[in-house]
Amino acid sequence: KLTYNEFMKNIFLLFLSLVLSSIAYAGAPQLPDDVLSGLTYTEANITKEFPDYMMNVVDKSDGHPVRLGDKSIRFEVRSGDCFDWAIGGSSDCTRYPLIDFQGDRERYELATDVFKKKEHWFSWSIYFPEDYKNNWPLKNLYGQFHEKDGGNVIWSFEQYPNGIVLTKEKGLGGTEMKQFTVLGNNELPGKWHDFLIHAKFSKNDDGFLKVWVNDKLMADYRGITESTGKVFHKFGIYRTGITRFHNQNNLEGLNKCIKENEGLSWAETAVRAFSNNWEVNFNWSKVLYEKCNSYYDEIEIPTDIVYYDEVRRADSCEGLGLLHDCANLAILNQKQLMLVDKIKSQANKKILAKVGKKNKKEVKGWVDTRVNIWTEEPNFFQQLGSSKSRKEALNSFIAEGIQKFK
Repeated sequence: KLTYNEFMKNIFLLFLSLVLSSIAYAGAPQLPDDVLSGLTYTEANITKEFPDYMMNVVDKSDGHPVRLGDKSIRFEVRSGDCFDWAIGGSSDCTRYPLIDFQGDRERYELATDVFKKKEHWFSWSIYFPEDYKNNWPLKNLYGQFHEKDGGNVIWSFEQYPNGIVLTKEKGLGGTEMKQFTVLGNNELPGKWHDFLIHAKFSKNDDGFLKVWVNDKLMADYRGITESTGKVFHKFGIYRTGITRFHNQNNLEGLNKCIKENEGLSWAETAVRAFSNNWEVNFNWSKVLYEKCNSYYDEIEIPTDIVYYDEVRRADSCEGLGLLHDCANLAILNQKQLMLVDKIKSQANKKILAKVGKKNKKEVKGWVDTRVNIWTEEPNFFQQLGSSKSRKEALNSFIAEGIQKFK
């Protein structure tokens, strides 16, 4: 027979287990193998319970886009979707008096635990709806490699005025920031885009990160790739620059406000920065907004929606599934691809000018095949390093084509 104290202890333990299980469930969304494998994701850092619309596993039977299988993950961030962090008492919400490096953000992200120290292969597919619009100077992040014990973003897929850019942040081992444009604005809406990443996160020069997008090698970086030894992945929608958006879309009010309060030169600097689409420092932008928002028209921040599917990690490319042709990954970077396309275009044009367009299809097939074989030669790009050598090689190639089809 239980004593009163033992009975109360059991009641307390039962209550505690229920509370802890409910907390674990709130931070651990149920993500099926249909959409994700190889890593476990939880809600990133945030304490408040999220609105239901912000993240859902959806089904193609309900009209949602799906890359493979039956399901995908839908993220949505609306105006005002900012929350407090679970660690450090920080907040994505802008509060007054202003605190540097806090606020001016809205997000819903999922995050992993720290990766094991080895090479990794990652993949995910991302879909932007047909009505997608780049709302710069909102800077949306659609995936980050982040560090613990320092809290730094080290690699991120960010929205800039021209499209989606992979950014290596400044400061890794004293290195400078480096950026690679991986998708242009006109490519984004209404279609799936497949990302494939091979990475070794290292504090030394043996690190690397290679990124293929839609089977094209868009980034090939070698060198220091992290600084703390504790790297993890986040994805979803993370948008920064809320006050930048308001300031830039109220230039007339901003100009009037600063002229009346700070003087002409300061007004010209601020208005010029926003007029030229510069990435204005967000601490400065928050100060401007606090000072000038009474001069502004009320503008609602647009809603952002994005879908992810096939979010996977493995020890090899083949371990990621059937979406990627691992045996035939593109080995050429974007600059090299542009050179190859230029050679093909010039050769086609000049050969057809001599032999006539009746052989257009055959000439194109021959040129494509020959140039593709040519690029596999070990010294192909070294041979074409100068404009003179490129011209000589191209003229010889064109002459061979004319002789074949005349």
